[in-house]
Amino acid sequence: MTVIFDDSADCLVEVQVRLPLAEVRRLTRIVEKTADADPVSFGTPGRIGDTPENLAAYARLILQARRKRDTFFAGIEFGEPAWDMLLDLYVAHCEGANVSISSLAAASAVPQTTAMRWIETMVAKGHFTRCPDRVDGRRTNVILHPRLIDTIERYLTDMRRRAVATLS
Repeated sequence: MTVIFDDSADCLVEVQVRLPLAEVRRLTRIVEKTADADPVSFGTPGRIGDTPENLAAYARLILQARRKRDTFFAGIEFGEPAWDMLLDLYVAHCEGANVSISSLAAASAVPQTTAMRWIETMVAKGHFTRCPDRVDGRRTNVILHPRLIDTIERYLTDMRRRAVATLS
């Protein structure tokens, strides 16, 4: 590591790193997207902070926090399987991933039978849609209704904006 410029406000450091080219390109895109971003502007649609990639990361953080909460409060059953499923399906949507019914049930952190009842309820209400897996015909995937994608993005944007404003 070589320090090129050292000023208490700015310090440039030269570091040699070996990364695959695809990873360098991905990191470069992230830096370019966030270079001029105002971290408190998450509430303004179309701003850097509102990208599906950033909102998916925030949704993933919420899911991780909920699982972490379970480890701290052993023996207390917190229950919002529909919310966990919504967040899991939103993250999958942003990442272009498929979510099977069994995977979605596991993401809800409730017993399989309870999860299946919730999935059936969400499908019956039109919030989730079942679709056959194109690779494995034995598997059925679940996707969010497009209306919910917009609603989740608005909610996550608002919550991120509030969190940043509170922590600033």
